[in-house]
Amino acid sequence: MSDNEEGEGEDQVEKLPEIDYEATDEEGFFVVEKQIWTEYQKWLKTPEDEREQGELEEWQESFAEKSRFDPNRIKKVVTIGLYAGERDDKLQRHGRGHSIYKNGDAYMGVYNENQKEGLGVYTFYSLAPDAKSQTIYEKWTQFQKESETDPDPHEFTKSIQKTLGKTREVIVAAIAQNGPHPYYRGDYEANQKCGSGDMKYADGGFYSGKWSNDQRNGFGYYYYPNGDVYTGLWKDNLKNGEGRYEFADQKVQSMHIDGVWNAGNFEKGQWKLTESIEYIGKFENNLPKDFNGKFTFSKNDVQQNGEFSSEGRWIPKFSAGKMEDDLGFVVTNGEATTNAQDLIQEAIDLGETQVLPTDTITQATKVSD
Repeated sequence: MSDNEEGEGEDQVEKLPEIDYEATDEEGFFVVEKQIWTEYQKWLKTPEDEREQGELEEWQESFAEKSRFDPNRIKKVVTIGLYAGERDDKLQRHGRGHSIYKNGDAYMGVYNENQKEGLGVYTFYSLAPDAKSQTIYEKWTQFQKESETDPDPHEFTKSIQKTLGKTREVIVAAIAQNGPHPYYRGDYEANQKCGSGDMKYADGGFYSGKWSNDQRNGFGYYYYPNGDVYTGLWKDNLKNGEGRYEFADQKVQSMHIDGVWNAGNFEKGQWKLTESIEYIGKFENNLPKDFNGKFTFSKNDVQQNGEFSSEGRWIPKFSAGKMEDDLGFVVTNGEATTNAQDLIQEAIDLGETQVLPTDTITQATKVSD
């Protein structure tokens, strides 16, 4: 064979293109790592009994052979996820960045030496959205498509009021802005929620307020999925200090609990059942427990002191007469002429309230973690 013939033969050998590990996409992610992540997600979503490679290590080896990607690069992506953003001279995440974690969760915000620090948004894509949030988001997406101008969340809320039920508008706005998944948007310090921030929970609940040590601490609003709202102080994720809990039930719009909470339990204060019925006193285990507790029935011009029995039955201590003036009630001695619990039952029969005195406090103490 001549030299020319040898050269021609070499030219016919197929040369595979070099892999550019430094190329990035429009979001700033390395293209190769994004490809690895995409294929890894496909493998994860394939039912186990349908996977050609049953174990992760087997998939990594197979994909490395097929793609010719560096096996260490593949292992890195499936172990820690993706990152696009600024780094310091030690290659730590530092400054603004976008992370997609191994479990699928995502963070967009500020880093300081690999820790979340400053303002950021963490979305829990690993947690499925509750059914109502998903429905609201789908309707919001459709509303956006049909809007001739910039869609207004307030107008959207009014348009789907029947679907929302008692869901508060603040939750609708949160879903419109951030999607249906649970998320935290706010301040971080050393990888923990700290400062001011909003949190949408997996059950559809929503908190807006102060944080420290990764927990609700300080003043904040908690909007329950059923429309109830707590406004007040928190300590270590529990209601603690002065606070007011309002019930959303349309038949008892005036119902609320207002007073002092301790470690999530209501201790003392006002319990408003209707516009004309309220109880003031101490509580124990979230039930009224005060020998000097007082029911007031402004519609009947009656007040009554007493306490609740362990069975939840009101036991009057003494009764009061008619109101004379702005100074209050004229108290009379003797047996009670009217039992407060009977007047509450009367309010229930009239549709003014739907609960007996011991049915609501426990509901007010529940909250998402």
